[in-house]
Amino acid sequence: MAAKTLAVEILTVERGMIKEEVAEGLVVPTSTGEMGILPGHAHLIARLVPGILRLKKNGATSKLVISGGYVEVSPQQVTVLADAVEAPEDIDLQRALAAKERALARLQHRTDSFDIALAQAAMRRAMNRINVAAGGRQYGQREK
Repeated sequence: MAAKTLAVEILTVERGMIKEEVAEGLVVPTSTGEMGILPGHAHLIARLVPGILRLKKNGATSKLVISGGYVEVSPQQVTVLADAVEAPEDIDLQRALAAKERALARLQHRTDSFDIALAQAAMRRAMNRINVAAGGRQYGQREK
């Protein structure tokens, strides 16, 4: 009989280790797109990109902002080695909104392709924080 849960460990330098038992699975942002992981998933290792990690447990979804790293998956265990992780309660929404405005201003007054790439990355980080801090409802992102 296949396992119905995944043991999930999220490791970062700043926060240490977060352990969760996840009933339904999780979704992680990888270099090739979002990847859903369910109990019984095949073994793999993938590079994570900045984005939103979604954990599904008891029918509810919780979200974390991650800044990149790696994920290692086995049929009953997922280990996330993240550069940084932010939970909704850790995010200062006003600061994230200000960062979004700064990024927009840089995009409007860009000088070269390097400035564009930096401003776009800053915009993605700010939007991830805004969507997680606001629960994804106020800024055009529906709950998944």
